[in-house]
Amino acid sequence: TTYTIEELESKTVANLKEICEEYDISYTSNDVKNKLIAMIVNELGLVYTEDNLERKSISELRAICDGLEIEYDADFTEEELRELIIIEQEG
Repeated sequence: TTYTIEELESKTVANLKEICEEYDISYTSNDVKNKLIAMIVNELGLVYTEDNLERKSISELRAICDGLEIEYDADFTEEELRELIIIEQEG
């Protein structure tokens, strides 16, 4: 099954954990929804766009960074986190 980021965002945490299991992605019971989505996005080779990220809160953006294993400073603003995610994905 292929997913889009939008489809993943509409799923429940339980559904996302099932998808993680389907793709052999390790997660913990503490992982928040946006981190789970980011881990799946990473595994499937999907890419976040400015559109996907523009309405995300700072905690959501941090969770995405965590899921993509992107290091960030605690004092980064939402804009800096968005830019970091976009740049890091370009590799």
